[in-house]
Amino acid sequence: MTDTPATKTRPKRTVSKPTRNPTAITTATSTPSRSTTKRKARVSETNFKDPVETLLTSEYSKLTTMDISDILNYENFLNLSGESQELLCSLLPPNAFSTFTPTIDPTHPSRKAKGQSDSMDVDIPIERAPATLDPMTFSSSFFQSAALTFQDHLVSSWLSPDMKEKLEEFNRQTHDGSLHAEWKDEAWNRELQPSERRKRSGNISDSDLVLLVRREFLKEGDVISYRRTFIKPEITVEKDLLVQFIDPKSHAITLLLQPNIIHTLPTTLLVIGHPPPEPPTLTMDDIMGTCELEDGILDVDGRVSRADRHLAASQTTTSAGADQVALSYTNMDVISARSSARAAKSFTIWRWREEMMHDIEMQMLQERGGRELVGTVYYLRNM
Repeated sequence: MTDTPATKTRPKRTVSKPTRNPTAITTATSTPSRSTTKRKARVSETNFKDPVETLLTSEYSKLTTMDISDILNYENFLNLSGESQELLCSLLPPNAFSTFTPTIDPTHPSRKAKGQSDSMDVDIPIERAPATLDPMTFSSSFFQSAALTFQDHLVSSWLSPDMKEKLEEFNRQTHDGSLHAEWKDEAWNRELQPSERRKRSGNISDSDLVLLVRREFLKEGDVISYRRTFIKPEITVEKDLLVQFIDPKSHAITLLLQPNIIHTLPTTLLVIGHPPPEPPTLTMDDIMGTCELEDGILDVDGRVSRADRHLAASQTTTSAGADQVALSYTNMDVISARSSARAAKSFTIWRWREEMMHDIEMQMLQERGGRELVGTVYYLRNM
C-alpha cells in the first residue's frame, strides 16, 4: 500500500495517562540536591525575630561556618564606632592594655611583712581605653582559644535560650539542694508496671494472688491471716494483713501490717472508712504473689533468717495452681481434711458480711472488725 498525500500529512497521535497529582512529579533537572535541601532547612530554622540574637545564640548562625580570626581582629576593631570600641574595651581583661603592669598577689609569700613599704603593693589603675589597647590582643593564643570555644558553644547550642533556661534551673536546684538524679532502680520502677517488672526479671509465675483477685476471692478491705510453722528453728509465725488497695490494671496488692512480731492489726484500721495509717503501721506495695508476700512478712517478723527459709523451701512445693486455689474455696472442708496435716504455710481470708458493712460499733468490738472466714489456701510439703 502506497502512502497518499493525506496520510503523509496526518500527525501521529500519542496516548499518555493523565497525571493525577501534578505536584508530585519531579524531573532530573528539577530535583533539588541534598545540599540545597539542607541549606533551605537551615535557613528556615533561623527565622527568628531578632537577627542579632540569631547571630549570637543560634546553632545556625553564620559565625559557625566562618574563620573566627577573620571576624575578631584589630582591623575590624578600628572600623567600629567610638562608642562600640569603648564598650568592647570595658569587657576585655586588664592585661589587654599597654598600661597594664604585672603585680604580685597579696597572698604570695614573697610579699614583705605587713607595714613595710613596697611599690608593688599598690595596684595601679588600668585605663581601659581604645588608645591604650594592645593590637596584639586579638592575635594572642589566649584570645584565639576563647574565640574558638565561643564558636564551639555556638555550634553545640549551648548559647541558645532553651539551654540558658536549663542552666539557670540547674543552678537554682543546686543552690537550694533540690537537685536529684534518679537511681537506675528508681527509674525502672517508675517506668514499668509491677507485672512488666516481673516479666523483665523472669519471675512470671509468681502471681497466684492475682489469680485470687481476678476470681474475686480477694477484695479490698479483706484481712489476710498468714501462718507458718518452721521446724528449724521451732517458730510459728502469724501475721494479719489488711488489703488496703488493689490496682485495677495489674491487680497488684497494697497491704498494711504491724512491725516485728505483732500479730493483730489495730482496731482503728479494721473498720470501714478507717483513717490513714500512722506509725508504727507498715505498708507493702505491689504484691502479686504469695512468695514475695511471705518474704516481706518474714523480713518484718525478723525471727527466721533467709538461710532457714531457703532450707524450708527446698522441702516445700511451689505456689498452688489455679485448680487447687479454686477448689480450696469451693470445697474447703475436703482440702482442709486432706491437707492440713501436711500444710507448710497457709493464707486465710476474712471478709465482712453484708449486714456488718454498716455497723461500725460491732466492727470495733469484734475480732478482725467483725469479718468472717471466707477460705484458706494451703501450700503443701513434698511427700
